[in-house]
Amino acid sequence: MTPPPPTTSQPPVCSLETSTAGILHIGPAHRIRESELRIVVSNPGRHALACDKIMLTMPVGKGADDVSDAPDQLRLSAEADAWALTSVGNGRFELVPTGPGAAGRLEPGARLVLPLTGVNPNSLPGAALLTTDVHWRTDTTTHLETAGFRMLKADRTDYISSFTASASGIDRGHTVTLTWKGRPKAGRPPYWLYIGTKLPQKVDQAPHMDADGNGRFGPLTLTETTAFMLLVETKDAGGALTYGKTLAVTVRNPDLVVGELSSNGTVMLMGKPTSLLNTLSGDKAFARTYTASTDGMIAACLERGDGSAPANLTAVVSAPGGSGGAGHTTRACARTLKSPENALVPVPKGATVELGVNAESGTYAAQLTWYPMGVGTLTPST
Repeated sequence: MTPPPPTTSQPPVCSLETSTAGILHIGPAHRIRESELRIVVSNPGRHALACDKIMLTMPVGKGADDVSDAPDQLRLSAEADAWALTSVGNGRFELVPTGPGAAGRLEPGARLVLPLTGVNPNSLPGAALLTTDVHWRTDTTTHLETAGFRMLKADRTDYISSFTASASGIDRGHTVTLTWKGRPKAGRPPYWLYIGTKLPQKVDQAPHMDADGNGRFGPLTLTETTAFMLLVETKDAGGALTYGKTLAVTVRNPDLVVGELSSNGTVMLMGKPTSLLNTLSGDKAFARTYTASTDGMIAACLERGDGSAPANLTAVVSAPGGSGGAGHTTRACARTLKSPENALVPVPKGATVELGVNAESGTYAAQLTWYPMGVGTLTPST
């Protein structure tokens, strides 16, 4: 096998779902409603791809970390009649398309759903690790995409019956609210909410969950694409278990922090310039203080007036946010007639800059222009 091509095609995304809110039912819950397992393969890329084979591996036996002790009962549902499932032993199952050539073809944005019945989980509560190996291609070269999934076996159906966000995609700086449905207050296990890489928050009590198990968290202001996980810690006959659901909210034009950035195309960082001062015969001192909302540069050009004293520029840049860190000062002086003096003043985001231009006598010519990196302004102090 060779790795997928880095630039021409995105690999497919495989997920493993159940018809019972992510849980494999055992005990009375299994008798009320059997769990169906679903293999879902989607194509997130811009090119069509072919899914030639899927290998499903599940632990077989009677233990808490096994799925079933009767794997020979696993079957594809009738709606997946263009595919065939074969047991190859040791809990491994091969799924291949048997219908026309288009059976395994996935157009951009398309999904392939393969429902499996007859899972028949064993009676011990626990969690089992299942894996999928998707063999796919875009031309004649076959690639392999592997994923693992932790499935909970339990006799309860209502740990987390829903977990949603108010929007799946928002603009930077906008808000989302998370809602979920869990266990009622009587006998409710601990619920933990994970937001991105932050430490989890306990959300099983008011104001986050009411007595009926309705949960709500937010609104949350997002500046980058963020993943969320709601995790339940519970104890069953087989010991301690955890069960969770995840979702993600995509942020358009997000903040981005990278360790190294390169481009094989054009790069545009400079935003629209703003004139701060533009005079050909200034006879009064110019003094202003600004705060930068983004990194940027102030380009200065000074020229001494005819019969006037030298023109002077002073730019004092403080540390961002008044942190007390090191700032810097830039000075320039146009002493010679018809010989402009130029200066470039770097200003980091959050810093304040005090600008001063003057001539001790006579007039001066000066241009001060703000060049932001991206979208950002210099805001004058009031």
